[in-house]
Amino acid sequence: MLPLSQIVTATKLVGTPCYVCGWGPVAKRLSALAKIDTPLPLRHWLSFKTHPVKSLLSTWRSFGLGVEVVSEFEFVAALQEGFHPTEILVN
Repeated sequence: MLPLSQIVTATKLVGTPCYVCGWGPVAKRLSALAKIDTPLPLRHWLSFKTHPVKSLLSTWRSFGLGVEVVSEFEFVAALQEGFHPTEILVN
């Protein structure tokens, strides 16, 4: 979780409602998921619709992870953000 002071600063800067996200909690969960022992291939996908945040998408992509999209608009946006078609799960 982000420190309350950072959340307060963000809401003062842009007002409310706003979406506040930090990479730390995401990285912590990814680390825990990476420790799952399974003989099956395991891939992690970020929901584009839920998290359309450029910096989060960029960091996610830098780790070689894919995004999940549900519309043509999201598919095109994911391509524009640099995701390769093999890194895009279409639902």
